[in-house]
Amino acid sequence: MFLDNHKVWVYGDDFSEPQSFEDSVAHKAWVFFQDGTATCRETIKGMPEVKITRYRDLDMSGHWRDRPAWGDWDRFGEHPEPADDVSYRYGRDWNIRLLQPIAEIDQQEAERCFETSPQLSVSRLRADRAVPDYTLVMGAGGDHVRVRVYDDNGSIVESFDWGQVSESDKLFLMNYKVWVYAEDSSGPRTFSQSAAHKAWVFRQDGTATCRETIKGMPEVKITHYRDLDTSGHWRERPVWGDWDRFGEHPEPDPPTGLPGPG
Repeated sequence: MFLDNHKVWVYGDDFSEPQSFEDSVAHKAWVFFQDGTATCRETIKGMPEVKITRYRDLDMSGHWRDRPAWGDWDRFGEHPEPADDVSYRYGRDWNIRLLQPIAEIDQQEAERCFETSPQLSVSRLRADRAVPDYTLVMGAGGDHVRVRVYDDNGSIVESFDWGQVSESDKLFLMNYKVWVYAEDSSGPRTFSQSAAHKAWVFRQDGTATCRETIKGMPEVKITHYRDLDTSGHWRERPVWGDWDRFGEHPEPDPPTGLPGPG
């Protein structure tokens, strides 16, 4: 799909009720073309002239987007604007040292594997950055989603595990891990090279356990929690292309106070 139109309306500050387009005090409308040209039409209420500006040699690469699958609403609703120059690479996982997917496959093959493959990864990359924004490692049909977040050196600093824990199709955030590395790190570090590590295990009954280790310290600190509101730990399984809903927001949703399914 191609973003070919964008419109914006401006209303007066003295309105306390929703206004229609006709009530706006100013209006801009852009029309974008695949050849890199565009036209902007600007009108201001009370002004007789309509300002028309034409553009050329625009980079339209971010105006393209895959069609939404059922449930893939947030990818358009939260980010209706043109995307930055991002790409998605697929495989079994992300190799932090080679900066490429393990057993890389193309998008067409990845889409075929999505419903059946026991392990499929997708990493989102930007043109100006070799390290992914995130990597999702998923089970068949999205029945498990592990979200990995990186620092600027390419080291994994956070990991979120969403998985099925009942007969419900929804996923539950059951594990969260965070790693801390020395500040003098220059290049990707493995988990064993971290200076500290915390790992949480969440359960549907509102209990949780946190295990904290610090390199050089003989003791492992274990903390138990109870009466936690885990209503925000439930999320619909991803559909094909629904990567940013987990990659950009891997953390639990705000709690609703409602019991989870199952």
